[in-house]
Amino acid sequence: MRERRRWNRGDVITYSEEKDGRLWCEIPVTVIDDDGSRLSFRIQVGAEWRAAFTRDGQRAHTWEMDWEVRPVLWVDDDCTYLVSEGDHYGLAYCSPASDSGVSKFYVNIQEPLSWTDRGFESLDLELDLVLHRDDQAARWKDLPMFNQLALHTQMTPKRKAELLCQARRARELIESPTVQAELLNLAGIELPPRVRLGA
Repeated sequence: MRERRRWNRGDVITYSEEKDGRLWCEIPVTVIDDDGSRLSFRIQVGAEWRAAFTRDGQRAHTWEMDWEVRPVLWVDDDCTYLVSEGDHYGLAYCSPASDSGVSKFYVNIQEPLSWTDRGFESLDLELDLVLHRDDQAARWKDLPMFNQLALHTQMTPKRKAELLCQARRARELIESPTVQAELLNLAGIELPPRVRLGA
């Protein structure tokens, strides 16, 4: 990762993803802490962002070729993320915006962060883990989608094995009481109200 500025709590920066040289998604996030090697931030309910959709209005997967970026609102959960430099995963705690939702710990398997002048870039790799507060073990959320990505992008067996190894490491971390306590502490930090792109 290149030299970059360190962000302060409350700074609104942009998390973006590109696919085949085109914008795939872009969302404003609010910084909680940044020590130069680990970044924590929150995606807040109500955030206005942009995401890739198929022509029939469904959220697109990264192996699809015919898609367009549309404006959308972030709904359901406030998601507090902790991402370390060089890792292929982000660890998160997601708290529902309403009493009907269920809080959960979450892992997003993704490309390592790269820094931009406005924030950072990554790319989702279609493989997540979910651990509800009352459960003891995390479960794979979309392993079949990851296998589809591997098939459609002709992912090498070596790279697939490396990513699954990273995912197993992330699973150990998200099941750790120490990591869970850190995420809960970060999630309890108050931040300014939701933000929009360009704010």
